[in-house]
Amino acid sequence: MVHLYQEKRSLDSDQIDLLAQLKAEDAQHDIQFKTLSWQKATVLLFGEYIGLAVLALPWSFAMLGWGVGITVHVVIGLGTWCTSNLTKRLS
Repeated sequence: MVHLYQEKRSLDSDQIDLLAQLKAEDAQHDIQFKTLSWQKATVLLFGEYIGLAVLALPWSFAMLGWGVGITVHVVIGLGTWCTSNLTKRLS
């Protein structure tokens, strides 16, 4: 496999035959790689981020307590809001 950052070199016929053989063999497997579209990847990442937040919220309150937990979450929320506004203004 040629990586994007490597020099492009010409392949000889043996290498081309080997790549064709590997591609044909890979098509017969049950698990197919590189079949995920960007829309499906977006949904999966969004679900992962929401899932992590849902699981992290009770844990953070259990570790910090109610007072400090609410304060930390409000401060982080304000920091996120300020960052998004700054990014919006600069773009």
